[in-house]
Amino acid sequence: MTEARHPVTMALIKQCVAAHYQVTVTEMVSRRQGVASAPRQIAMYLAATLSVHSLPEIGAAFHRDHTTVMYARDIVKTRMANSSILAADIRKLRADILAAANPPSPSETLAVRLVLDTAAVFRTAGLTMAASDPAATIHLLAPVAAAFGVTLPKEVT
Repeated sequence: MTEARHPVTMALIKQCVAAHYQVTVTEMVSRRQGVASAPRQIAMYLAATLSVHSLPEIGAAFHRDHTTVMYARDIVKTRMANSSILAADIRKLRADILAAANPPSPSETLAVRLVLDTAAVFRTAGLTMAASDPAATIHLLAPVAAAFGVTLPKEVT
């Protein structure tokens, strides 16, 4: 799994989880129990596993005690073990948060566009090389990308 190059912020975690579960950040950090309880626990779990913040810092960000964060972390981990749907949901949230914290660099974006555009040209020309052997296509593109000063990301090469 891709690890963060930039720190994952509490604000980003809250924002992504709130949007995913269609609650507001205000609802998620409020003292009230209700529809935002599960998203809040999931956000605290993600903060504990993705951020560099201590449990007391995470608790403070959610207006809770660090022991509440410990409970949330543990209960979400248990629920994930028992629910493949929840586990998949949290994997998606984790990926979304890491992607938002680490957007592709301009050279990565350019390299991916180069590969996709070249593959489209192959398809338009009726050539099957891109479809039948993408590794060979990428191998051919690497020197072209290098000539433009672009390093292909590891996912592409």
